[in-house]
Amino acid sequence: VNGVDTDRFRPAPPPDPASLGVPAAERYVVSVCQARPEKRIDLLVRVADEYAGRYPGSSVQFVHVGDGPMLGEWRRLAERCRGR
Repeated sequence: VNGVDTDRFRPAPPPDPASLGVPAAERYVVSVCQARPEKRIDLLVRVADEYAGRYPGSSVQFVHVGDGPMLGEWRRLAERCRGR
């Protein structure tokens, strides 16, 4: 009485990363926002690059969800970082 049916509100199992177009990884770091300068996703990209350099065998995938005027610049930055 007056409770919440927890069987009804359980989260679904996570989707297969391949079905989302994302490479499989042990862990994911996800940013969800509009691609605007004040969101500072460029900083997140640089931190991701530094992390990858420090832990080359790690299985971490960094994913951004969102659109806006900075998206192209952030993609180019990520491509340059990945090329090191």
